Amino acid sequence: MPKGGSSIDAFAYSYEEEPRKKGIHFGPFPLFLLVVVILASLATIITLSVLFANQAAELEGLKKNATAGTTPATSGPSVDTTASPGSTVSGQTPAPDATTARPPSTVLPPGSTTNSSSAVDWPNYRLPGNIDTVSYDVWLKINLPFDENSAIGDGSKDFTTEGIVTIEFIVKEPLRVVILHSWNLTIAEDDVVILNVADKNLVQTFQFDEQRHLLKILLTEDLHPADKPHQLTITFNGKIMDDNQGLYRSSYTVNGTKRYLATSQFEAYKLRRVFPCFDEPLYRATFNMALEYDNRFNGTYFITKEKSRTDSAETDASGIRWRTTVFEPTVRMAPYALAFLISDFARESIDSEQLEFGGISRPDAIGDTEFATKVGRNMTLFLGSPEFLNEPYTNHNKKMDQLAAPDFDSGAMENWGLIIYRERLMLYRPGSSSAEDKKEVGRVVAHELAHQWFGNILTCQWWSEIFLNEGFAAFMEFPVTMHARPDWDLDKLFTISETRVAYDADSYPTSHPLWNPNVTSRVQIDNMFSRITYQKGASVYRMIEAVMGTDNFYAALRAYFQTNKGKGSVTPPDLFEAFTNQMNGRINITQRFDKWFTTNGFPLVSMAQGSNKNKYTVSQRRFMLGNVNASSGQMDRTWQVPFHYQTKDRSGNLVSNLGQEGYASEGSWLAGPTRSIDVGEHEWILANVGHKGFYRVNYTAENWMALINQLKTNHEVIDMLSRNQLVDDSFTLARIGQMDYSVPISMTQYLGSEYEYPPWSTALEHFNYINRMLGGNEESLKNFVLNLLNPRYNENLWNTDAVWIDEVRELYVNLTMNIAFVENSCFYGSLLCLTTASSKFAEFKKDSDDPEYKINPHLKDQIYCYGMRAGNAADFDFLQAQYEAESVHNAKLSILKGMACSNDSELIGRYLDMSLQEDVVRPQDLNYIFRYVSKFPANNLQGWNFFKVHWDDIPEGFRDNIIVDVAGKFNTQEQYNDVQSLFNEKGGDSSDFSEKDAFKQALNRIASNIEWVTKYSDSILTAIAGLDWNSATGSTSSQSTATSSSIDERDKSNPADSAFEHSGKRLIRLENLLKDHLSVKSM
Repeated sequence: MPKGGSSIDAFAYSYEEEPRKKGIHFGPFPLFLLVVVILASLATIITLSVLFANQAAELEGLKKNATAGTTPATSGPSVDTTASPGSTVSGQTPAPDATTARPPSTVLPPGSTTNSSSAVDWPNYRLPGNIDTVSYDVWLKINLPFDENSAIGDGSKDFTTEGIVTIEFIVKEPLRVVILHSWNLTIAEDDVVILNVADKNLVQTFQFDEQRHLLKILLTEDLHPADKPHQLTITFNGKIMDDNQGLYRSSYTVNGTKRYLATSQFEAYKLRRVFPCFDEPLYRATFNMALEYDNRFNGTYFITKEKSRTDSAETDASGIRWRTTVFEPTVRMAPYALAFLISDFARESIDSEQLEFGGISRPDAIGDTEFATKVGRNMTLFLGSPEFLNEPYTNHNKKMDQLAAPDFDSGAMENWGLIIYRERLMLYRPGSSSAEDKKEVGRVVAHELAHQWFGNILTCQWWSEIFLNEGFAAFMEFPVTMHARPDWDLDKLFTISETRVAYDADSYPTSHPLWNPNVTSRVQIDNMFSRITYQKGASVYRMIEAVMGTDNFYAALRAYFQTNKGKGSVTPPDLFEAFTNQMNGRINITQRFDKWFTTNGFPLVSMAQGSNKNKYTVSQRRFMLGNVNASSGQMDRTWQVPFHYQTKDRSGNLVSNLGQEGYASEGSWLAGPTRSIDVGEHEWILANVGHKGFYRVNYTAENWMALINQLKTNHEVIDMLSRNQLVDDSFTLARIGQMDYSVPISMTQYLGSEYEYPPWSTALEHFNYINRMLGGNEESLKNFVLNLLNPRYNENLWNTDAVWIDEVRELYVNLTMNIAFVENSCFYGSLLCLTTASSKFAEFKKDSDDPEYKINPHLKDQIYCYGMRAGNAADFDFLQAQYEAESVHNAKLSILKGMACSNDSELIGRYLDMSLQEDVVRPQDLNYIFRYVSKFPANNLQGWNFFKVHWDDIPEGFRDNIIVDVAGKFNTQEQYNDVQSLFNEKGGDSSDFSEKDAFKQALNRIASNIEWVTKYSDSILTAIAGLDWNSATGSTSSQSTATSSSIDERDKSNPADSAFEHSGKRLIRLENLLKDHLSVKSM
């Protein structure tokens, strides 16, 4: 599942439903369907013996363990797993020893048992671990109306399911109670049967644990390990909800009529809502699926190919002819990676004898799947190729479909053979979609396809180890996309899209380690799908690749797959062993990187000098944003830091400490709190060369000045990624008071010569933070940034409508940089930029009905936003009408983003009201409303007040992102108290409060912001005031001058009147300035 964070959303969500109604029974299983299930069961035996020979070792191991009556040994740390549910929440600061301990790999918590009737009181969220699953046979009838004018019978069965599941399983020790998962399913007293190997039904009774979603079946006698599986059969009824979780319903409009579809999202624990199962990743099994549904739904798919299709001979009383489709059996797999679709969607594919690769969508959008299908097939073949992972996808599945779903809460989901995406992350329409849209599709497709290996072929045993899945998928986005589209140069963006985001997430005491021992409850599972797991996971893997070397890194991954694919479930030691073995004793990866996975945080490496200027004392301690109690132990943590440095000697030569031995040399590591190095005579020293290490660096004041002089003289002597880190580290260290702001401000003067995007992006990101902390009203800051931008901004940057089609292939990073120049020039109040934006907005309004007119897809965000910023209610109504008429999801979101830029509180109120109107804004897009409105401080505050009032109207799974996105930007004590008050009111520190982690993140951020405003805001203004721009750049920016002499001729008594917070007078002034240019009567 793709990450949350920089550009992709992925936070699983939990919620409450109606209490389960027990005792409903739909009668006997239809005979012909029973035959189907029996045939499917026979197919399973054949499949297991013939098709899946590569998994025989896993099955044989299960049988041996069963007959021996032993539980397989598990590797990993010794950590107490008997804590009561909810005792520790991911993200809450644990005691130092808990944070640094490795997470448990044990399956059965010590002291727990299920070999007597007392086990019905099983107190844990996790299953006991005394059973191994072999196979599932599932028949599921989907009672889904075709459209809003249809019904199933009298309508009482609409949006429900009926089903039977038969599970074959092996027991590893004698047991009297069988425990599995069931959630909101209705099961009658006589609908549960467990047959032992003698075909005797042993069920005495069963009960539900609603809190933990457990179905506990008490037997009349013990089940014993045997040489063949036992069998559990359950008849059940369920619901097709509208919450985008489990098996859920969605809809789209065809000729004015709402048409339904049913699809799925099972990660991390939602398959239990569809049929009873052992719903944890460790419980791999084969699945034989038969679906029954209205035969008007022609677009029905599962993760494997269709095997047979049978239509009923007669229609039922409501005129429906029912179809039963049986699918090929799956390989042994984790339950959460199942998926299916019941729809009338269209499919287009690129098929070959080896692999069928298809794209599925609404029929009117099927052409927009072409790019994702073509690039996806290319990526799939590359991932499995001998030069990459050397494990062909077709060894496991002969087909891959990618589905664009109208409603989907996660960004995308890596289901094995049927990947599901939000439409905006799969559909690309040339002429309407932007370069950023296309890049995002490419990256997310790469992420989900990488999961077929990291997640499906090899699956983490438990969610505490999800970095084995998600961290690798995030990492693989870059090499896989670079293979498919090398001209995009995405490798340049890793540090700004992954590392920089991970730094921010991991700079607070509430962050969790990658390998987290405290994951037991559903809330804690949800919290693991975080920026730490995705972005930090990817960044640490990148650091390991740098230490091992690229060839060794991928050779180790190939060995990792070949060694473990037979068992399927893996733990972190399996990966570390593959890395360490590949290095043949030269580097012990397990030892060197253990704490990078098992502790939260990352180091700040500092370099100090004494009287001998050739020697440095290098030290490390945890980097944190904001005040931290030093006695807490948070700051004194140390890591094994790969320490690659480079010096420039007096002759101008660059000298590296990495010799032929590379990181096999002890001299290339900072292994303890401090070490001394002698670098000889030098002009400057640069550490963390290429920004491959996941740590920040601070230098002496003298060395900072030497590095700045180098950047101003010839910046290309220092590699681009190191230049980016110098900008990032200097601003960040000034933010926490480790240096004066004069250092990063002086450094930014070199940007006039910088033609690479990452250093610019990083500098602008820091200025955005500073601007927000200063309330968006500090003219000297805005003029300073405009002076930086002026050499790059010109009107030609708006003329990009003909670039970045496949035939032209302008570099993505160049186009992205130009768009950033436009965006920031307008944001900081450039009259030239605002005039052009308003002009193009007026042109769009005038020509939008012309079928030949197309707004520039790459700059539509700026046209909508800054046109609306100076606009009025009529402009807002126009954009809303455009939003409702638009069918391309990305284009709709751009309009939604533009509407959030309004400077009128009444219009922002209307905008926020849209978030509660499901017929206007799909629930999956609710978070975007609040994220977009947070761009400008006044709108952000209005959004927060709206959120507080409508807390109960906003679904639980969406609130956490809103809390961090909106409240995390506050910077006053009053605002801190307001957020704390809401936290206390809604749940506080209760273990089952799903938003607790988000509140704590937000409160930490606000505290850090308050500290910055109190201590350091004057420093940045002093640094700006002390800079001589005439000597730095040769002249004062005409763009800045126009802004300050025209737009900023304002009433000095009204500090809110600025380029960001327009008052009514400001709108009139801007209107007068632009009226002649726009040739319109009124704005």
